[in-house]
Amino acid sequence: RMIAGMTMLRRAPRLANVADTAVFLASDRAAGITGTIVNVTCGLLPG
Repeated sequence: RMIAGMTMLRRAPRLANVADTAVFLASDRAAGITGTIVNVTCGLLPG
């Protein structure tokens, strides 16, 4: 709950969110994506 309150989406990221992102990035559908950082934190802001 504490982490969820600190995110822009008001929910904590789940392992499934990270896994789905990794699967997409490893797929042919992401072939045009190069040299990027993907932030899967549901908008978590440091502070």
